[in-house]
Amino acid sequence: MTSNIDSFLKTREIFLEAAADLLKRPEIGAPQIVTESQMFLPCRFARFPAVVSQITKQGKPDCLGRSVAHIIYDAGEWPPTHVDSCDILGRTVLYLACLNRDFKGVKRLLKADAELIKTRLAQVLPLRPQIFSKLEVKAANGLRPLDVAVIAGDTTICKEICDMAAMNATNIQVSADIQRQMMLDQAHTDKQVQDQAGVHCDETCTQTFRRQSEVIDRTHEILKLARNLANKVSMNAHYDPNSGSSSRSPLMWAAFLGHGALVQYLRTTPTSIGALTDRFGYSAIGLAAMQGHLKVIKYLVDQGCQHDSPDVHGRSPFWYAARNSHYNVLIFLHGVGVYLDRKDNDGFTPLAVAARDGHADVVAFLLDDTRQRSHPHLDRWSKQPRDDFLSGTNSQQTPLFLAASGGHAKCVNLLLQLGSEALGDFNIQQAYAVAQGNSFQETCKVFESSRFPAALLHGHFSHYGNEFGYGMSQ
Repeated sequence: MTSNIDSFLKTREIFLEAAADLLKRPEIGAPQIVTESQMFLPCRFARFPAVVSQITKQGKPDCLGRSVAHIIYDAGEWPPTHVDSCDILGRTVLYLACLNRDFKGVKRLLKADAELIKTRLAQVLPLRPQIFSKLEVKAANGLRPLDVAVIAGDTTICKEICDMAAMNATNIQVSADIQRQMMLDQAHTDKQVQDQAGVHCDETCTQTFRRQSEVIDRTHEILKLARNLANKVSMNAHYDPNSGSSSRSPLMWAAFLGHGALVQYLRTTPTSIGALTDRFGYSAIGLAAMQGHLKVIKYLVDQGCQHDSPDVHGRSPFWYAARNSHYNVLIFLHGVGVYLDRKDNDGFTPLAVAARDGHADVVAFLLDDTRQRSHPHLDRWSKQPRDDFLSGTNSQQTPLFLAASGGHAKCVNLLLQLGSEALGDFNIQQAYAVAQGNSFQETCKVFESSRFPAALLHGHFSHYGNEFGYGMSQ
């Protein structure tokens, strides 16, 4: 292959020209990503310096949207001169290195990024509010390199990124201080020259005072801008829910995926990288409860984090644990005190959603009223009478009806044990009817083998109600 490389490059160049002429014809209708590309280049070809030189000179992405930097990186190389490039999905080379858990590559890229920041700080006078670091770049999926490293569960890379981000922020502050001091020194020198010249007319004094005031105002602007830029490169602003950011913080990603070591590390960071909630009300504990990560939940609760706040949908961590049948999480959250019957925005209680999804163990737990009332750490609302825990959703679907609608015979059996007085005759009849309508035979057998008379199940309340002692409560 090496001996034929020149022939390959000439042939490839001819092919690309011919392909471009063909694909740009209106009747072909090829997408721009293809017509403006240098087609596809297998990784093994991108390992030859002569090929790298050619594709770098052309500077076009391939037909997959990969930038030149990404083509070379995928081939196992690392082009430091292309640290700024992004592919069609907005992914930088640093993003890909984090995705591949390539620590050496990440470290080299971070160093190159830091050098670029220093160069820009030296060239950009005064400071301008532009993107300084590739750590800030968000891909089309909304993720930044740190997010990707957290999702991959790589604590070492995450620490390296956080340390470098902090160093970049410090460099910006130092550069701003130097610029500020230079301006103040120049203003002081100008005044000394004026004083030595003996110029003291009113007009000159007024101009000098105005220049000094402008210098002071400008130095304040530099410091303010430097704080904002430092806040950006430290990634604090990108995850701060108070600034309107919609991004899920790295700590929240770690909690969602159960990366306990990362949760503990990110919890110690002084910036919003360790934010526990986003502006939509989703919380780290709620995300961990969705997935059943008990160790993460225990750690965050021990840290004093709020464990019973509802999110934008009105759902608490306990609610999510009930929906996803994370029994151990339910027991733990119940032990630290939660509102057992909180309804979400659609009117679903934990019992209702568990019955709907057929989680019999959760239904049994929530129906164990004796255990719930006797716990010493119950919050004030849990000590209230639970008169509405069997009530319907916003669409009037009760837990029994939901269980029967899904054919969840075990859940139906547990709920029927509460009796007609608690459930209501009409509710029982509706639930039995929907089980029949869906041909859930096992569920129908549960109704028919219960102590309720057939007349009640079929809705003949007026004739049999008093005889069997069942009221007409609806």
